[in-house]
Amino acid sequence: MSRTVSAWVTAGEDVLGAVGPFPVDVPWWQEVEPVVARLEELLGVPVLVLRLLTVDGGEGGRDGHVTYHVEALERPAPGLLDRRPLDDGLLGPRSALRAPWARAAGLRELLDWAARTLEAAGRPVTGPVEQRRTWNLAALFRLPTAQGPVWLKATPHFAADEGAVVTALAGADPSLVPALLGRGAGRILMEHVPGQDCWGASPGTATAAMKRFVAAQAALAANRPAGLRDGRTPALAPRVDALLDGPAAAGLSRQETAAVRRLTDRWQQLGQCGLPDTVVHGDFHPGNWRSDGGPPVVVDFADAYWGNPVVDGLRAQEYLDEQVGATSARAWAEAWSVHVPGSDPAGALRLAEPLAHLVHAVRYQEFLDGIEPSERPYHAGDPVAALRTALRSEREPSPVLADLSPARREARAATVFLQPTSGGPLATGGPAPEDRAVDDLRIFDPSRRLLLEGLGLRLREWTDADVPDLVALYDDPEIDRWTPVASPFGVEEARSYLAAARRKRAERRSVQLAITTDGLRPRGEILFFRSGPDERELELAYGVGADHRGRGLASRAVRLVVEHAVHETGARSVVLRIEAGNAAGEAVARSTGFAPADDEPVVRMSKGRELVLRTWRHTGS
Repeated sequence: MSRTVSAWVTAGEDVLGAVGPFPVDVPWWQEVEPVVARLEELLGVPVLVLRLLTVDGGEGGRDGHVTYHVEALERPAPGLLDRRPLDDGLLGPRSALRAPWARAAGLRELLDWAARTLEAAGRPVTGPVEQRRTWNLAALFRLPTAQGPVWLKATPHFAADEGAVVTALAGADPSLVPALLGRGAGRILMEHVPGQDCWGASPGTATAAMKRFVAAQAALAANRPAGLRDGRTPALAPRVDALLDGPAAAGLSRQETAAVRRLTDRWQQLGQCGLPDTVVHGDFHPGNWRSDGGPPVVVDFADAYWGNPVVDGLRAQEYLDEQVGATSARAWAEAWSVHVPGSDPAGALRLAEPLAHLVHAVRYQEFLDGIEPSERPYHAGDPVAALRTALRSEREPSPVLADLSPARREARAATVFLQPTSGGPLATGGPAPEDRAVDDLRIFDPSRRLLLEGLGLRLREWTDADVPDLVALYDDPEIDRWTPVASPFGVEEARSYLAAARRKRAERRSVQLAITTDGLRPRGEILFFRSGPDERELELAYGVGADHRGRGLASRAVRLVVEHAVHETGARSVVLRIEAGNAAGEAVARSTGFAPADDEPVVRMSKGRELVLRTWRHTGS
């Protein structure tokens, strides 16, 4: 589908008539250069588009039939415009939220300011102004001068002060941003940046963009530009709550709303990753980088704020292919590791993947709250869509970000013993001495909480706060079919299950860990225990919730625990015991290096029936 256009044309207070429909070859509603060109051809006079009036069809800011309000700078010849019935209110009354450049007087004032400012700078305008883009978020014009083109950009009241942000970044790296020729409230004049927007960026371009921008952000971490809005967690989290309590409430189910609220638990975890608050671009995608083959220049800071920079590391992932996205994420993480030694930028990317979409949802609602009703089709539905994207990214984490884990690159589990309950010092594990029994190792020490990290997973111990998630995971027919877990499995069963797990942990009999991708929401469970006469043999068992299957969680968790068992506990043998007919269990076993053993079948009773289990032993491959 393409865009067709009609226009109501005015000259000052006079409504001259209408023209159209006619097609244009650019589908985006805010791209008005082809609209202006066609209208000037039809009417024979210079015109400027003021604003969007109506849209019929199309979505996402493109396609359909679009009607604009257009101002003629000179009156066209009689007979070129149709005298059609005009709907009451289509061209008025004036909205208090209308952008200054969406009014004829405001547009003239803006262009006059630009001309005066350039004249004073020795760069007088030498020809007609070219209107490139106009909508509720910005107006963009190209002004010819003898020394080359200059760009005029105007922004609304809810936008960041681009002049202040560009000036601050230029202090860190003048080549990173366009040169400013003038600035005022809601407007800037910029030198032309040669080249093209970096859609389809190469790995080299993406790497350069990330590393150069991170370097500037690190330099500005102690220098907040005056007036830059606060996007830190204490300011941002209440805005998410207000969105869920207000405008987004009708668009989400109660279950979705509750799930979004659970995501906000990640803010505190994100703060522990060690990244400083700094200038955040807010929309750092490759369309806001320009390059002529050299290092890219960054533009469009209307969404800038002061806060955690992780959102900039994530935004480009939505627009780059997987290979380039992986390169850019790695470059971003490595750059922050250099500038802030001891920080965990890779962990921040994983934690913040859904949080970034909450940030965008809040911003989209700010757009809707700040613009007049006729312009709202540009952003209608965007806040709710962003919230759902946050939930989807929490359910289906990016494999690109999982690959950033040092444990994934080194194929080795990171074992962390957290603060002992006795208050003793932190400890990290090393290989176990060969002459120690498994149950004598720290892995079974109940005073130490265990965390295994790697392969995009964090395996942690259960807490009482996990009871609702545990119910969601285990009240499931497949779990009932293949495991000894009680069915039905409600809140009381979950509490009893955790109490039993703690008893066995205290008795040094087993360890049960929640499978998570971020250290927060459980997606399954893996446990290991001694079950036979050989104290150096560990048996594994696991379960993954129905909503999280098919994503490799079980196989990754098994690999991680096997790695830990071999290198931390010194286990002589690691086994799985699988009932005949459990094809999914056998597939996980084979994919993680287990093979059927010659052992006699193991017979166990579970929920009143006899289970015959085959032993699968890890082969070391």
